[in-house]
Amino acid sequence: MKKIFGSTKTSALIVTAAVFVVGLLAGFSQTVWAGVYGAGPYGACDYGGTGTCDVPGGIENLTLTPGTNQITATWSPPIDDGGSAVTGYIVGISADGGGTWPTTDTTTNTTYTFTGLNPAVTYTIRVYAVNAAGDGVIVYATGRPAFITLTMPGVDPSISVTPTASGSFSSVSYAPSVETNTGYQMTLSTSSAVTNLVKGGDVVAASTGTVGSPITLAADSWGFRIDGLGGFGAGPTLGSSNAAALPNSWAGVPPLASAATIATGAATSGQAVNIWFGLGASTSKPSGSYTQTLVITVVGG
Repeated sequence: MKKIFGSTKTSALIVTAAVFVVGLLAGFSQTVWAGVYGAGPYGACDYGGTGTCDVPGGIENLTLTPGTNQITATWSPPIDDGGSAVTGYIVGISADGGGTWPTTDTTTNTTYTFTGLNPAVTYTIRVYAVNAAGDGVIVYATGRPAFITLTMPGVDPSISVTPTASGSFSSVSYAPSVETNTGYQMTLSTSSAVTNLVKGGDVVAASTGTVGSPITLAADSWGFRIDGLGGFGAGPTLGSSNAAALPNSWAGVPPLASAATIATGAATSGQAVNIWFGLGASTSKPSGSYTQTLVITVVGG
């Protein structure tokens, strides 16, 4: 393994000495090669087998695990230790793609946690082994601390229904998306203990169905569903406008203190959660805009 990084090794100085042996064979001579090696920056090296002048190869299996404002690096020792035991590892982290390395440390473990990091920054991390001969081959990896980004659609869902005596039903979809490099959990609730749609003193009650046991949406009620979640069934749900009834089954949006989990998992490039909202209205309710404030929350999980 040739040394690629680190200080340059001191070249060995080899001195040739001619030794003349006088014996029974007159005129016989013999040349003896005596190796004399400089101490250099890494200590003496002896090619006779008691040391080495070769540096370690690259570490193996460098893995980065994101955490809150931190990244934990783990790795395996190099397969090639250069012929001399690895004495430790040098770790470094850069916030500018390797242009500068303001943070460098040493460890004898095969794991190291970098703390106090910015989750908006992608960091470059390097690790290399060290032995008596010097610094081994550097191995690099890039990663970010744990992050979660919730992207909301630009327009809040708005359902238009023309009330009829027997009930008229409409539905629309709304698709927030989450991007993360760790697990997440998304919940849905109203912003308070109130779960009705409200227009002054008039209300449209939330469905009494739940995620686990959704029900058919009744007139003068509203609710949500997510295809494939809980007891909702696979779907697909289709948008409706002033229909005699809505297909599928629906759950009421719960109050803030009992938020419903509507998605879990891990997404690295963005994952949309398609939420359907349905509304039924009869002529027992006056026309107008009934409103409610909803809360969608995403946490690491």
